Amino acid sequence: MGRYLKEAFEKLQAQYEILGDVRGLGLMIGLEIVIDKSSKAPSPLHASAISEYCRAHGLLLGHRPNGAISGNNIRILPPLIINRAEADEALAIFKDAMVHAEKTVKAQATIGTAWM
Repeated sequence: MGRYLKEAFEKLQAQYEILGDVRGLGLMIGLEIVIDKSSKAPSPLHASAISEYCRAHGLLLGHRPNGAISGNNIRILPPLIINRAEADEALAIFKDAMVHAEKTVKAQATIGTAWM
């Protein structure tokens, strides 16, 4: 199941500009959330938006907004007894969270930037 989840996150990595590095072994998977893949600049705002969305929809992730480095890392640590249906449900929630984060954080970043 770990390989299945990691490959699914790697597919999401190809689709979303804010999903940087995907790494892991077995069921422990780490995701790096970035502003964009070209700069690879950490984006704790996107990571927090993803984490909050997932929590509101019943998916708990390992995320500390004030983490050791920059708060842009998300840990995926499912139970060892996770099955395919549960993994697919978690992936669907996470994918929706990525869409939500891209929309909301971009909108927040542009507020107040217009010249008067």
